[in-house]
Amino acid sequence: MKFRGDFLVRQRTHFMEILSEATRDLDTSLSHHLYFPKMVGPKNHRENARSLRPPKNQILIKTRLIAPAREYGKLLAFHSDGKLDTVLPLLYDLGFWVVHPAERAANDIFQLKAAWAGKLAFVGNIFTTLLACGSENEIEKKVREYCLRLGPGGGYALGSSTSIMERVATENFVAMTQAVHRYGRYGALGQS
Repeated sequence: MKFRGDFLVRQRTHFMEILSEATRDLDTSLSHHLYFPKMVGPKNHRENARSLRPPKNQILIKTRLIAPAREYGKLLAFHSDGKLDTVLPLLYDLGFWVVHPAERAANDIFQLKAAWAGKLAFVGNIFTTLLACGSENEIEKKVREYCLRLGPGGGYALGSSTSIMERVATENFVAMTQAVHRYGRYGALGQS
């Protein structure tokens, strides 16, 4: 039993260190409109954000991260490479506006957008394997589909499902960027 108690104390201490570091980061990033607090979120498609669940953690998040960010006029963004469906209600209740990157392996971006339209905005979901191995035509086709299906009503910014890796050819990244400019204009979504 003592071991479990020691573990919980270490976990709480680690969580407080993350909160302190995130609050310091807020002061150094005032020129940006979005603030990504350093929080412990799901790290892969099989994991959910367990660390956000305990009520004491939620109070700390609200007082140490969210209140200062709002004071500086920032929109709160949450970064996670994991499964988002069970954590989105909590993020919304905590005051987050943007979720990034909505990784494709863990999330159905079309279902998330439909379920959270007007409440949360999503960023990403273009599969990095497509960017690394697909043709420019395949990338353009996928970007056009995303612009047509996710663009209406706002709440979506096109991007990759995870970080752009070294194996993504420059030509493919440029193809994605050009396709967004071609098909992602409001008033003409999907039209070139």
